[in-house]
Amino acid sequence: MNAKLVINYQEVELTKEDIIAMSYGVNRQTDIQTRQGYYSDTFSLPKTATNLEVFGYPDQLNSTDTKRWEKLTAWIESDGVQVVYGFAQLQSIGETLSVVVK
Repeated sequence: MNAKLVINYQEVELTKEDIIAMSYGVNRQTDIQTRQGYYSDTFSLPKTATNLEVFGYPDQLNSTDTKRWEKLTAWIESDGVQVVYGFAQLQSIGETLSVVVK
C-alpha cells in the first residue's frame, strides 16, 4: 500500500514504519447532538527539514511563525485515493513530531 500524507498542501516525509490509524464515529442522522467526527491516533513524524517547514519550524523558540498552533489542512491518500480530508495539529515536539489528523 502506497500511503501519502499531505499537510498544508505539502507532502510530509513518513518513515516506512509509520501507520496512521483512524477512529471513526457512527452517527445517527436524526440526532445532531451525538454527532462524532473521525480522528487519527497520535502518530510520530521524523524531524526532517521538510516536516519542520510544514509546521513553521516549531523547534526554533524565537520563530514568529504561528503554524505550530494552527489547524492545518491535511489529507491522507492511499494508492492515489483520498481516504481522509480534514486538518492536522501538532501535539508535541521532541525527538519526533507528534501529530493528529482530525
